[in-house]
Amino acid sequence: MHNTKNGFEKIEAVTFDAYGTLLHVDRVIERLRDELSKIGITTPFEAVQNAFLTEVGYYKAHHLEAKDPDRLLDLRHRCAEVLFDKLAEQGYAGELSPEQKLAVLIEGIHFKLHEDVLLVLEWCKSKGLMTGVISNWDCSLPEILNDRLDRHRFDVIMVSAIEGINKSDPAMFYRAAERLGLSPSRILHVGDEMENDLHSPQKAGWNAVLLDREGHRKGIEGPSIRSLTDLPSTIEEMLYHRP
Repeated sequence: MHNTKNGFEKIEAVTFDAYGTLLHVDRVIERLRDELSKIGITTPFEAVQNAFLTEVGYYKAHHLEAKDPDRLLDLRHRCAEVLFDKLAEQGYAGELSPEQKLAVLIEGIHFKLHEDVLLVLEWCKSKGLMTGVISNWDCSLPEILNDRLDRHRFDVIMVSAIEGINKSDPAMFYRAAERLGLSPSRILHVGDEMENDLHSPQKAGWNAVLLDREGHRKGIEGPSIRSLTDLPSTIEEMLYHRP
């Protein structure tokens, strides 16, 4: 055992949430408006935003169904229909094929890395820490991560749709610990959602840090950070400095 005076064991792995922690969507409303304009549909920002948020809600409710490429394609078509149905409900519609609707959705949603990601992953590597991703996402996530992080390979990538289990279930974290080959108490998870990224891993015996990029979360029970660049000092403080 590698216990410190605070009762923590030595952390040997750090896992990250994907959306909101590692990745964000790049100017999604502007990009969707541009794609709609290309096919002759001019829409105000608010109407597109309403449609996109409706689509996101549908995706979240159904993302577990997209465990393979065929099912993912089906889900994307349904999400595109939800997007355009909401636009039509607001008075912005056009005669479009399912393929045209899907193209607008796909071209409008582009994921980018947050600026602090590469620095913290390099730090983890320099300290000999294993790294992983645990996320509520469809089966496309590993490919997205490989495209955005061609210089970094995670030791484990746990995707809810592939695993068939939502991250809010601590079983996802038990399973991840088994694949990492570590005791849960030697793993730290970082993410931006209270239930999925703080409470659920803690229930599985993990350490957890909440990422609060906007500083809007109040009354957080446990460590929190505003940027991933704060993570190294937070880990050191957790392990060595707090009484």
